[in-house]
Amino acid sequence: MCRLILGQDGADMSTNVYLVQVSGHRSTHGLGAERWADEPLKLGLYGVWRSGQGKKIFRQIQKGDYVLLYCTGNVDEYPNQIRHIYEVVERGGILDEHDKLKERVVWLKTHRLLRRGLERQTIHVMAKKGDLSPNMMKCGGHGFNVYQVEWKDYLRILEWDKNQNPQIAVQLSERELSDYILGMRILELIPEYRGYELHRNTNGKIGVRYKIDGGEVDLLFHKKKTDDLLVVELKVGEIEMKHTNQVKRYVDRLRRQNRNKGSVFGLLVGRHCPGKLKSRIEELESGGIRVATYAINLEVNLRESAQL
Repeated sequence: MCRLILGQDGADMSTNVYLVQVSGHRSTHGLGAERWADEPLKLGLYGVWRSGQGKKIFRQIQKGDYVLLYCTGNVDEYPNQIRHIYEVVERGGILDEHDKLKERVVWLKTHRLLRRGLERQTIHVMAKKGDLSPNMMKCGGHGFNVYQVEWKDYLRILEWDKNQNPQIAVQLSERELSDYILGMRILELIPEYRGYELHRNTNGKIGVRYKIDGGEVDLLFHKKKTDDLLVVELKVGEIEMKHTNQVKRYVDRLRRQNRNKGSVFGLLVGRHCPGKLKSRIEELESGGIRVATYAINLEVNLRESAQL
């Protein structure tokens, strides 16, 4: 069993930075001017406007660009704030049931989860002082979904974030834990999991809260070289027996579905694992399912510490 320290990393250079605004309504996966928070937060994508300036700006977004995600007031978890910075990993599309292009999208991965949300009022004050570009004043405005902003906006937000007290000092939500694992590339720190990328099926569905027969996998990864799958289940508190049963059930089901392809492995991540589960953990690990615990440290880079 390994232990992971969750921290913040440094920023990579990028060509362009875009400000994207999303609403708190659930994703309908249909064409429309409004974009829903479920799309980037749950599905890792951002779609095109039907027409107008938004569509023109959307066409400019390229792989490697950064997206500052502003959530409007009806996004319950992140109201009126920027909490996530994404990196564009690919341009693509969503297919309908007839395998025809339904909508053009860009696929995203979490680049940065801010220690606390940068709220609209603070954004406007910083923009009026010249710390942020004038286009950042669009946050919270009507008729706005995407706009290109300046590189200094990205740098200034990171600088602001360094001086904030973290909102996640005591507890992570499963979504925030998922963001860290994806954005900080945790799997690359564990040698046996190197080479895995987030799974994407033929219809463009990515492996975040991935529905399978009888359940929903938190994260599903795929190794192209061997065609192996990795099931990752996340628990923000103590690992319980029911959690070990859950990850084993998901792994077993995918093994049956994947039996003519590669292998299926599992990784169960929780804040703490009690000693009474020692024999159960040994049983899981002998069957290709690993158990890991994590600790939160916002002052250091993500790394794997010595094994317990």
